[in-house]
Amino acid sequence: MSDKPFLISKNEIPIVVPKRIIIFAGHPDDELISCGVTILKYHDLGSNISVTIATTGLGGYAREEQKELITHH
Repeated sequence: MSDKPFLISKNEIPIVVPKRIIIFAGHPDDELISCGVTILKYHDLGSNISVTIATTGLGGYAREEQKELITHH
């Protein structure tokens, strides 16, 4: 593996492809809604993709019994 932090795609138009990409999302599925196709594109080009999700997503639209679980933990 090269010491460079990127790869060169062998497509018709050369593009720089990061070796590693990290995506931060506030809630589950935010990364897919906001940049799902881009994630797939760079994965297919060889980038190592990591996704970090900040919350469980329960909250504003959660059922009352789920909200109680959140507040008691």
